[in-house]
Amino acid sequence: MAVTPVDPQAPKFGNDTVLGLVRQVDEFVAPGGQRGADAEYYGRLGELLRRLHASMRAENAAKAINHPSAGSEAIRPEFAADLARLGNEHVSMLGMLDRLIRASETMADRSLEDREVFFLRVRELLAILRRHEAEEERVMFLSMWADTGGES
Repeated sequence: MAVTPVDPQAPKFGNDTVLGLVRQVDEFVAPGGQRGADAEYYGRLGELLRRLHASMRAENAAKAINHPSAGSEAIRPEFAADLARLGNEHVSMLGMLDRLIRASETMADRSLEDREVFFLRVRELLAILRRHEAEEERVMFLSMWADTGGES
């Protein structure tokens, strides 16, 4: 049986975590990489962005269920303000992502300058998402460290 060739421009499947999808989008829009200017390319990018949006919504729902205000004691009280601030960022990040998804639908018909600004906005969102994820992890680790007597 012959192996089916892999389209190098096709979005990768199987890692639909937020950070996994961030990496996929980053690879897809990397300068000098597989960037395209046709409707098919932007359709594939739009699909990756939609999967990222869905993954973020699912992760946010899971966090809301496990959030300290819902009865879980997973976070120490001194870190609650940081966690609340980070939670408030979810709405704006999802809004940015939604605007990029909508823009991807017509980007193939836009000027080169518009497409370059679009790519800058995508890369800006990816940087924001990475910073956000790193801050959430930092808060959780600091809370766990304090819980185990790491800082008295």
